[in-house]
Amino acid sequence: MGERAAVSSGATSTGEVRAPGLVEALAVWALFGLHLVAVFVTYARLPPARLYNVSGHGLAGGASRVLVELNFPTALAAIAILGLVAARWLATLPARSAARRRRAAPLVVACVLDAAIFWPGIVTQSDLDARWINALPALGVALSVGLTLAAVGATGRGRLGPLTRGDRVRLAFALVMLFFALPWIGSDLGIPLRRWPLVGSLFLSDQLKTEPGNPVPFPAVHLGVHHGLDGTLLVITALALSRQLGRIGWPRLRTALALYLSLMLVYGFANAAEDFEDEQIVKRGWTTHGLPSVLQPGPTLAWAALLLVAAIVYVALFRVRSGFTAAALAGGDEGRHSRVR
Repeated sequence: MGERAAVSSGATSTGEVRAPGLVEALAVWALFGLHLVAVFVTYARLPPARLYNVSGHGLAGGASRVLVELNFPTALAAIAILGLVAARWLATLPARSAARRRRAAPLVVACVLDAAIFWPGIVTQSDLDARWINALPALGVALSVGLTLAAVGATGRGRLGPLTRGDRVRLAFALVMLFFALPWIGSDLGIPLRRWPLVGSLFLSDQLKTEPGNPVPFPAVHLGVHHGLDGTLLVITALALSRQLGRIGWPRLRTALALYLSLMLVYGFANAAEDFEDEQIVKRGWTTHGLPSVLQPGPTLAWAALLLVAAIVYVALFRVRSGFTAAALAGGDEGRHSRVR
């Protein structure tokens, strides 16, 4: 019997797997793919002096910066996607079976490789040239993409589902984030926003500005990747993947992923807000006090506040009060009691 037609705790007699869909995961991969292509082209064609803390140039320079970007933020998003892949792909196999354990093994390996990004110093803002150690999370991302496609091939991509009121809020928030990310999108493409029609005058881009305590003028928004755009991508990832939380049948996995997405949402937003405030407000001279950086985790008041807000987001938005059980999945429960809309 074909795998798609296999009936287990997470599949119906028609072969449809009642488990998290992977449409959002595929969309996130596509978004990161477009970003990485832009990074490669920009860093390959521009001299390092016009970029930020890199020394390579040409094709090697572009590949180097893409490798680092596969570490941060791509590996962080890959971990969340693997949670959905595991919940969907493993649902087609009997619980505690040898087949399920064999399928879980590469998922665990990919997650461990992705999680190498948490090792201190693997990516540092002061030196964004690739090192050999950066190959580990990049390999994890490549494996995560492959496992996502394998799961889609085996079980289908699932359904996107009808748009809800919560989805409209998600979409509106994502569009607002993208609007304020326009200067970084221009830099990602290597085309300063000042050259763009209509929106070019709304934000600072490559205009020379000084910062408090530094009289040397620099472009307000340097060309290349910004951690504000990385943060925006993490926010969009959390918003998109959270749609499927109510369809995860394993309570511990569902809770862990909900907590992780809550932290990802707040962390991404905090980085985007800090970068935007520095480049668009401080550099205009409207204030001399920037927001604290939370780019690197640490025992700081800023990180304590970030964790507190993430906990609030989890309780108020991402926690699922009565998620699926294996019996509910088999019985066709569509998550009516989920708080995730």
